[in-house]
Amino acid sequence: MTTQRVKDRCIELLYNWSEVLEYEPKIKEAYQMLRRQGIVKHDPMGCDRVSTKHFITIFKNFTWFCSKRMSVIR
Repeated sequence: MTTQRVKDRCIELLYNWSEVLEYEPKIKEAYQMLRRQGIVKHDPMGCDRVSTKHFITIFKNFTWFCSKRMSVIR
């Protein structure tokens, strides 16, 4: 069973990403769906921007890597 602390952190990260990664609408849709279902009752307070900036760097590098890898495969 997942602890409440892990659930809260996942919600906090998803909220951060939905705000920062505006060009990824699926992330925002997933967060809004959790709100509609009542899983997320309120937006997190004091989100960790360092983790968000770190995630964006990793995400951009990953998507770049995947695009290069797919061009080699084709």
